[in-house]
Amino acid sequence: MENKDYNRLLVIIPDALSEIISKGELTERYYNPGNLFKNVDLLLSNNDNFPSESINLLFGNAKYTINNMPNTGKLFFRTLGYREKLIKKWVSKIFPGIDNKIPDLIRCYGVDINIIIAYELKIKYGIPYIISLHTCPDENPSVSYASFYNKIKNKLLSPMIRSAFESADAVLPVYKAIMPYAKRMGAKNIKVLYNVINGKYLKKKEKYELHNPIRLLSVGRKIPGKNPENIIRALKYLPDCNLTIIGGGTLHEYSIKIAIEEGVDKRITFIQSMNNGNLCEILPDFDMFISHSDFLEIPKAVLEPLLTGLPVIINKHYPTPVPEYNSHFIHYSENTPESYSESVKKLAEDSEYREMLGKNAYVFSNENWNPVKTEAKYVEMYKEIMDK
Repeated sequence: MENKDYNRLLVIIPDALSEIISKGELTERYYNPGNLFKNVDLLLSNNDNFPSESINLLFGNAKYTINNMPNTGKLFFRTLGYREKLIKKWVSKIFPGIDNKIPDLIRCYGVDINIIIAYELKIKYGIPYIISLHTCPDENPSVSYASFYNKIKNKLLSPMIRSAFESADAVLPVYKAIMPYAKRMGAKNIKVLYNVINGKYLKKKEKYELHNPIRLLSVGRKIPGKNPENIIRALKYLPDCNLTIIGGGTLHEYSIKIAIEEGVDKRITFIQSMNNGNLCEILPDFDMFISHSDFLEIPKAVLEPLLTGLPVIINKHYPTPVPEYNSHFIHYSENTPESYSESVKKLAEDSEYREMLGKNAYVFSNENWNPVKTEAKYVEMYKEIMDK
């Protein structure tokens, strides 16, 4: 097949990018994998505001524009709860001038009003679109923590969201546990494509001798479902260990309080945000990665240490395990201070086991989640859909 020019991509997201910027979690070419497109239009389904130059790297070599939709909170009340006819009329006005720059493809991140917009644009202009799923409303515990407003909004949007799933040219879950939800919503073309992470800065861990004191690392948002409390409490049983916790969230101050309460705060370094490139570079300097999550996901925060070959300790998930995890490269722990501490001691005392975990993680993760290979898969999927 001869090389083709792909001119324009429209990306529609519900996320507050300013929060991602503040956490330093930006990945090169995230919105333009493989520098496939010459132009990328970013449409935010919120009123988020930030300096446009702060996200240059997300678009690679493409020229880009940033637009915000009208406030959907007010829309909720104006439409008496997202009445379908009224929301269709609103959608038709959200992207002025699209007739002059019709995209070759639309990429939606997450399940919100953004996929309804893609659906309406496909009906009017015949533009193919892809839905990228990063959480699972069926199985993700974050649903139970959602605000009353978001729960009502999602319920009212459900019929239109189902139509958007049924019409999507591809639905791409970023981990396997989301697939049943995508199927239930009527998606026709489902393929798991994992998160593209900052491979440029990842370094292979070469040495597995322990530092003194032992260096433990935990990365992730401190929120319900990812509460690091039991990891912090485990430190009282591990006098020869120091812990670094990177990530902010609603439980940040609570986590500090727990550390003080347990008398381990002097051995814990709390960092609310760190540039992702810097984080990736320092991963091999730690001895073990330790994590708690009730989510059936394999997040970027875990993919990164696995790809460097850092030994990883993760809590078991009940009743369903995370499909991607396997005991030949993950050490499982119960979500208790005692179990976490015993897990750390096991890895510390058994150098062969610790090194085996790290090396197995490096080989397996690079076979399955290597950033270069993953980015190429997104490019292949984009081309496949546009070339139909």
